[in-house]
This record gives sequence, structure tokens and C-alpha cells, in this order.
Amino acid sequence: MTEEQKLEDITACVSADEIDAEKTPSGGWTKASLKKWGVSWPPVKGWRQKLIENFERS
Repeated sequence: MTEEQKLEDITACVSADEIDAEKTPSGGWTKASLKKWGVSWPPVKGWRQKLIENFERS
């Protein structure tokens, strides 16, 4: 059994523009993109905002 990721485990700093640039034509993100940012699959609710908050604090 794998442990579910928590928002506080996400430490990468990524801008909203960078996140949006990785969006697929169908409007989602690939596992590879999420992994690059340290987000597990399936992504925990609030992952996008957490990355942006980390970016804004850096």
C-alpha cells in the first residue's frame, strides 16, 4: 500500500505560467510533468496552488 502524498510534501517552486505551459491539449497534465514537480499520481487536491504558493514565496 502506498502512502498518499500530502500538500506539505510538495516543495517545488513553479509559476502558474510554467504549469499552464505543460497542460495537454485535453486540459490535463501528464504523469511525467507532475513527477518533474514532485507531485505524485494521482495528484493530491490543491497541488497546482501549492506549487504556485511555493513559487511566490521563493
